[in-house]
Amino acid sequence: QCCLDTLCSTSSDAAEEIDLTVVYQAAANGDVNTLTAVIREDPSILECCDSEGCTPLMHAVSGRQVDTVKLLLKMGANLNTQDACGRTSLSLATYLGWLEGCVSLLRNGAKQNIPDKNGRLPLHAATAEPDVRLLNVLLQQSNLGEINHQDNEGMTSLHWAAFHNRPQHTQTLLHKGADLTLVDKDFKTALHWAVQSGNRILCSIILDHYQGPSIINYDDENGKTCMHIAAAAGYSDIISELAKVRECNLQALDVDDRKAKVFLA
Repeated sequence: QCCLDTLCSTSSDAAEEIDLTVVYQAAANGDVNTLTAVIREDPSILECCDSEGCTPLMHAVSGRQVDTVKLLLKMGANLNTQDACGRTSLSLATYLGWLEGCVSLLRNGAKQNIPDKNGRLPLHAATAEPDVRLLNVLLQQSNLGEINHQDNEGMTSLHWAAFHNRPQHTQTLLHKGADLTLVDKDFKTALHWAVQSGNRILCSIILDHYQGPSIINYDDENGKTCMHIAAAAGYSDIISELAKVRECNLQALDVDDRKAKVFLA
């Protein structure tokens, strides 16, 4: 339930005079004394939302105020309220790359399976953070459905790890059962994105891991295989990696009836 759908009603004349902007600023700045006094007077303020649907807890997360987050949770703040973009406090903390905040929220029971309006889970967001520890923390409590959850663009967390050029994240997700055969709305696999990143090590991690029917000849919406993409970009080291795969089809045609070797000329 998006908190914009619920109106904030105060229970007393005194509380009605409270400037909620002060509350949000206190949360973001870690002013626990102000917050405690105001919320004790009117506990409904815990779930009041600003124009973007953000509660005091979300403001505390945005300000990276871990003690304030703990205080608000202790006072009964709803962990899983969503803002106007569908993001929970855990989503916001993950997008910030705030490890300590994520740990605190997860320990208090934050749900990981609530997608935002882009269809993304915290796992998707964690792939943008260079420090793989954040992803590891989320994966400790993730199931396979969440790991392979596709956002509105059809991208899984594995797609995003490849997109962000994160070899370590990719390796971790694969060990947890991420499905390499899933394609996004452009019919791209994670391997397509890995090749596009230009990172040979990233491509090798994917190629070394996959044991099923070869994904190497999957073509995207433009008919381009991974070899087409590597050849067009001139990634000679990646071309060599792809060519090692026995099933690699150098004769495959893209939508313009071009073979990969045309790009190599």
